[in-house]
Amino acid sequence: MNCLLHCIFKPDGREAPAGRPAELLVIEGHGLAAAVSPWPEPAPEVEMTRLLAHERAIAWFHASRTVIPIRFGCVVEESAVLDRIRERRVEYEELLGRLEGRSEMGLRLWWAPPPEEPQPAREGARYLAAVRGRHAGLRPDERTWAARIACELKGLYAGQRNEARPADNGRLVSLYFLVPRDSVEDFRGRARQMKTVVPLDMKVLVSGPWPPYNFATLAQP
Repeated sequence: MNCLLHCIFKPDGREAPAGRPAELLVIEGHGLAAAVSPWPEPAPEVEMTRLLAHERAIAWFHASRTVIPIRFGCVVEESAVLDRIRERRVEYEELLGRLEGRSEMGLRLWWAPPPEEPQPAREGARYLAAVRGRHAGLRPDERTWAARIACELKGLYAGQRNEARPADNGRLVSLYFLVPRDSVEDFRGRARQMKTVVPLDMKVLVSGPWPPYNFATLAQP
């Protein structure tokens, strides 16, 4: 049977909280556990209902323990789940230690930046400018606001990630913070005051707590 992998966590001997969806299975071995659900064959089309069900499954486990959330689409044979755990056990244990007792909080900032500089006249220069734009991440002014926000929230988070992308008639800047669970309310309260440190025309949305999707790889410092 093929399985969709949802998350990895440490089994603690507790019985699962009541209300776990019947399709969610837990496979234990090598000191860790994986939450999975059956994946039909042939592979179905990816629908929003499946994406939402995947996120709900991760959130269900995250509500009671520290988890490594797995992005949607990791399908493995049931018999290979323990092989995966064995092969990546050291990585998973190190990552679980980093995520222990923490959740992800997010700030989304939408704004309409001033017009960009005119494109270079020469084709080669236009190509290089386009490449720089795809890999630039936050603009200089966005990096300034992100740093200002991070400073205002200092002491309430253990890690941070930033990203930005074009949005309807503007730009969407997303700031992600790894926050101890017992600091979530303090973080939320202080984050809602961020309108005082960003331009007045910038819209700010605070979200979370979520499973730590943006902190679930060891490649990130």
